[in-house]
Amino acid sequence: MTSGRRMLIGQFARCCRLPVSTLRYYDSIALLRPTSVDPANGYRYYTEDQLPAAVTIAHLRDIGSDPDTIASVLAGGERAATALTAERTRLTGEIAERTRALNQLGSVPVRPSWAGHEPVATTLAGELAPVHEFTADLADLTGVITRSAAMLRTHLRRAGVDALGWGALLPLDLAATVNGAVFAHPDRSAEHWEREGLSAVRLPHGPGWTVEHRGGYTELPFSYALVLSAIETRGAVPRAPVIEYYGSRGAACTRITVPVRSPTVAGRAPDSLSSPRAVR
Repeated sequence: MTSGRRMLIGQFARCCRLPVSTLRYYDSIALLRPTSVDPANGYRYYTEDQLPAAVTIAHLRDIGSDPDTIASVLAGGERAATALTAERTRLTGEIAERTRALNQLGSVPVRPSWAGHEPVATTLAGELAPVHEFTADLADLTGVITRSAAMLRTHLRRAGVDALGWGALLPLDLAATVNGAVFAHPDRSAEHWEREGLSAVRLPHGPGWTVEHRGGYTELPFSYALVLSAIETRGAVPRAPVIEYYGSRGAACTRITVPVRSPTVAGRAPDSLSSPRAVR
């Protein structure tokens, strides 16, 4: 074949092993335009030297590259190198996420085990605690809680304070975006950590129900179901925020506590996470 030979769209599609509809799509998004279009009949013409671009586009689409990235690769030079580096980073992240999901398959609970899970009534003291607020995508909630606890630990250490335990304040009803806070039980009173300008919140106080969860984090819904069922069967009303208390580092369980109010005040709007105040 002679380089640069003109071909109708059907001939070109056959050579590059793509459907005609795909080439028309490439044209519509300006990734691969025909070299000419017959004004009389609208026939699209391509040339043989466009084959490498067509193959490159098909390959990048197969790995999920978006049109802007593909256009950058086709442009060549530094722009192409930058785009390809970004794609490697994207794919590496996706591989890591898929690997994590694959590893979790082995721990998916086929049926819950209730052994050792017995909700009990409790009274919440409503103590003052330093907090680090966060907003997280639900899918990344566990990671955000972990990172927020690390940030709070750093601030406390600067104040010369250790944490006796850690927990999180979470909404009663979760949404795609979660607003919450990580809190610490410091080993010293507020005057020892106020110089760091840490935000603080009064933890929930009054009656509540709690359950010790001894399974993995992904199995928490089973324990939530238990404690919420216990609340419902006693005619109480759960209120926010709920508390997940992780105890000291290395603790083997998570304690879930749901504050409640009596049915006589059930018409009130649900409580929410109190606005933190700076400790001065």
